[in-house]
Amino acid sequence: MDQQSLLEQALKSVANAIFITDGLPRSTMTPEDPNITPWDIHEEDFPLEGSSSEKLSFLLRYAILAPSTHNTQPWKFAAGSETVDILIDRTRWLKVADADQRELHVSVGCALENLLIAAEHFGYRCLAAYFPDAEKAALAARVTFLPDGHPSAFRSSRLFRAITLRHTNRNVYLPHPISFAALRQLQMCCVEEDVQLHLSDDANIKQEVNSLVVRSDTVQFADPAWREELAHWLGEGGFGTPRFMAKIAQ
Repeated sequence: MDQQSLLEQALKSVANAIFITDGLPRSTMTPEDPNITPWDIHEEDFPLEGSSSEKLSFLLRYAILAPSTHNTQPWKFAAGSETVDILIDRTRWLKVADADQRELHVSVGCALENLLIAAEHFGYRCLAAYFPDAEKAALAARVTFLPDGHPSAFRSSRLFRAITLRHTNRNVYLPHPISFAALRQLQMCCVEEDVQLHLSDDANIKQEVNSLVVRSDTVQFADPAWREELAHWLGEGGFGTPRFMAKIAQ
């Protein structure tokens, strides 16, 4: 067998390893179709003449674009005609990296915020109840949608447009400070009660924070269970890595 044939056979073997596990297709690892993607959503497609359920289902397409830890997307939704329940999917909980479920809840909160931003953009007033049923631990929030609203000062159209523009940027930071206006905008995002953002340009504080990050990374990478969990989500394409490279990384 010549080198070309060997290469083709090797690539086929890798492709089978990527897309099939234990003889069963994996939905998270199917080949991408650029014509069918969650990010291919357009404001003008909002079903103005549709039912209430159809409108809320459309809003959920913005909710699922929220960022989440390791891109685990640990949420589920139950949509009715006037309400949406946001549920925590603990099958996607990072039990090692996020033992106290802090990042799990932050991730679900991001999906909720996307939903509220989209809803206000399309003319809804939203009433959110957090953990509304003590007997349903997975029920993080229930949102009631009233068709008489408008975007609030802290959920502007700029934030709505940012939902579909959001992306990860791992490039080197530009060598100049962030403007005071931009920092002020970040601080003004804290509109909920008891939420504060502390910013500092003190060199000693930044150095100390950097040292803590390096030490914490060292502790995590020294844990075999943490590395195994990370490898699993790398293999699932959890960091937005192309599927071929994701499987190699795993």
